[in-house]
Amino acid sequence: MCTLIILFKLIRGYPIVALHARYVRRGSVEYPPRVIRGERLIFAPIDQRSQGTWIGFNDEGLLIAVTDQETGGRGGARRSRGRLILEVLDRFEDAKSAADYLQQDEVRRSYRRANFAVLDREEGWHIIWDKRSLRRTLKEGVYAITNLTMLPWVKRTGAIEETWRYARERELRALELARDIDPTDPEGAFNKVLEIARDHGRRRGRGSICYHRPSGEWFQSSATMVAVAERIEDSRIFYCPGNPCEGEFRDYSSLIGEALRGGSGIG
Repeated sequence: MCTLIILFKLIRGYPIVALHARYVRRGSVEYPPRVIRGERLIFAPIDQRSQGTWIGFNDEGLLIAVTDQETGGRGGARRSRGRLILEVLDRFEDAKSAADYLQQDEVRRSYRRANFAVLDREEGWHIIWDKRSLRRTLKEGVYAITNLTMLPWVKRTGAIEETWRYARERELRALELARDIDPTDPEGAFNKVLEIARDHGRRRGRGSICYHRPSGEWFQSSATMVAVAERIEDSRIFYCPGNPCEGEFRDYSSLIGEALRGGSGIG
C-alpha cells in the first residue's frame, strides 16, 4: 500500500525531500538503509524477501519510489518492483532516462500495477502503471501519492471505493500538513516531515499517515525520509522501523559520505 509525500524543488539546498510510509502484509521483514554497490552507489532500505526497495536514490541524485495501485488486474507478479527500482537506479543517472525506461511496455508487463515517483534535481515524473501506463510531470511543489491514483476508467465500487476513501484521507492530510513547512529552514523542514510521519489526523487507523490496523492483514513496517541535496554528500536519510508514533527515527546520513569516500558502510 503506502503513502509517499514529496517536496520537489522547495527546500533550500535540497531539491528532493520525500517521506515514504510503508504499509505491508504481516510477516514482512526489512532492513534499514544501506549502501548497494554496482555501477553506481545506491542508498536504500531493503526488503528481506525480494531484496528490493520501495524508496532509494543513487550517487547522481536520481530518486525512485513506488507505491501500489490497487485497482485490480494483473494479480500474480513475476518480478519484484523493488528489484526493478534498484536495477534502474544502478543503470541511469537522470530522471528522464529512468522514466522513459519504466514506460516501456516490455518492461512493465512482468509487474503488478504501481505508482512510481522518478525525480532528479531538475525534473520529476509520476508514472502510473494501470490498465495502461500514464506519465504526469512533477513541477515545483508538494505531492502526495498513495496506493490508489484515481483514473477516468476506474470504477469506484466495492473494495476500490473503500481503498480510495482511506487513501484520499491520507493524501489530503499530507497536503494540509505540508503547507506549514518553511522552505528556507532545511532542518526545520526535516523535523516537520518527521512529524507528519507520526500524524494520525482525525483518528488513528487506516486513514492516518501513521497507519494502524490491529486486526487486519496489513501493518506499517517503517517510515523513511530521504533528502537529496544539491551536493550529494550533503544528502540525508532517516529511517524508523514500525509506526513512527511508537518508535524513533535514526539518522543514517553518515552512510552516504562514507560510501562516497570509499568506506565500507553497510551492505
